[in-house]
Amino acid sequence: MARIHRGAGCWSLLAAALVVSILLCTVAGAKAGMNNSTDGLNESKTPLSDALKNASGSVSLTENVSTVNVAQKVLLENWNWLCVLLLILAPATVVFYIILRMGYRADRSLSKGEMRRAMAGAFVVGIHALLAVSIIFDIARNIVVGAYLGAISSIMGFYFGSRTAQQQQAQQAGLEIENVEFRDDKKVVVSVRNRGFMDVVVDAVYIGNKHFDLRQEIPSGSVRHIEFDFDWEAGSYEIKICTSEGLKAEGKFDAPEKEKESGEKKEVGEKEIRKEKKKEGKGEEK
Repeated sequence: MARIHRGAGCWSLLAAALVVSILLCTVAGAKAGMNNSTDGLNESKTPLSDALKNASGSVSLTENVSTVNVAQKVLLENWNWLCVLLLILAPATVVFYIILRMGYRADRSLSKGEMRRAMAGAFVVGIHALLAVSIIFDIARNIVVGAYLGAISSIMGFYFGSRTAQQQQAQQAGLEIENVEFRDDKKVVVSVRNRGFMDVVVDAVYIGNKHFDLRQEIPSGSVRHIEFDFDWEAGSYEIKICTSEGLKAEGKFDAPEKEKESGEKKEVGEKEIRKEKKKEGKGEEK
């Protein structure tokens, strides 16, 4: 099997420790509630038995209470609860490793949400295992169900929240100023490419200290050439593109010398060369 790099291993250990700590806290809470419920049943055993003697369903009700007490005592005695805890953690850990391993083998990296999916899967499996144990042994069902609902809501918020942040980062990286053309007719053409997965709308462009308001939609995977009236000079300009979605792309671009200026310089140079030739000719005649 290929060896996962050190960074992925550290993240895996951290995530596994988080999963184990959450499940341990949940089990501890369930155990505490179970002890309280057992003590309450033992204290009220005598008055409850007296009250049920005159009831028609006293025999079946007492048998149910006795069954609950026996199940809880068996679970608490001789470290049996540790075996149950391991049974809960084992499937969660296995699911976490499998999802993480499959995501890593796809492109040899953990940069596309593999850790998020693995943690969410481990949480779901572990919480369902804990819920099944609580139902089988009748251990503090209200506490476990409450913890289950809270954990599921946390998982949903964690998964979709981090996924939204990742999508925004990916879209941010997909917006790019591909090229800037400085034309001689006092115009600047900015080519903007959208490499992201959703359409964007460019609503503001900054060229140097000048601001332009516009509304130019750029579909996903396409490029738009946006033209501006701008009296530019030779030098470096910082250009920034902003979209209505909150994305931006910026960069520095060099404007060349204008052709008129370069033509004038050529004429001046040619005149100087002619003068030098004339001087050389006069010197030869002398």
